[in-house]
Amino acid sequence: MDRVTLAEIARRAGVSRPTVYRRWPDTRSIMASMLTSHIADVLREVPLDGDDREAIW
Repeated sequence: MDRVTLAEIARRAGVSRPTVYRRWPDTRSIMASMLTSHIADVLREVPLDGDDREAIW
């Protein structure tokens, strides 16, 4: 993560650096957003009824 720059992320995404900087001040913020999004996706897949241990494992 330390080797990735916002400029590189912007280049690969095909957007300008200011576009990226408007949303995230640094690469750690982008990683935190990605992780939060992924966790939310995983939690949406977990059934809310029945025995949670059986549903997860």
